[in-house]
Amino acid sequence: AGFESGAVYQPEEVNAELIRTRYGLSDTMVDDYYGIYSTADGYTDQIVAVRAKPGMLEDVKRTLEKYRDDLAEQFKDKNENYAYDRIKNAQVYTRGDYAFLIAVNSLTPGSTATPMFDEDNKLVTEIINKSFL
Repeated sequence: AGFESGAVYQPEEVNAELIRTRYGLSDTMVDDYYGIYSTADGYTDQIVAVRAKPGMLEDVKRTLEKYRDDLAEQFKDKNENYAYDRIKNAQVYTRGDYAFLIAVNSLTPGSTATPMFDEDNKLVTEIINKSFL
């Protein structure tokens, strides 16, 4: 329920087909992955963790950055539900053999609060860092 009420609205798990078609990551780049993305129209929140195959971390990172930038361009003029703000503040972050795409928020649907996407994304990054200790 935590993802539904905050980080990712109407969540669905990322599968192998989406890793290839949505994120543009080939089987030669990806050793393992886990992700959740929003299935709601106009919501760009998602979090994806990819363990890169040896020597492929930079390629995975660049591919996730391209996905983020392309999606931001797609939503540039459609900021309903802060879709553009969500994705333009998304972080692509690497740690160890992993690359992460982090585009989360702590707003509940219908909230009138001002979103703090950058701070929420940094909080997730801190949680990831602690898991590597």
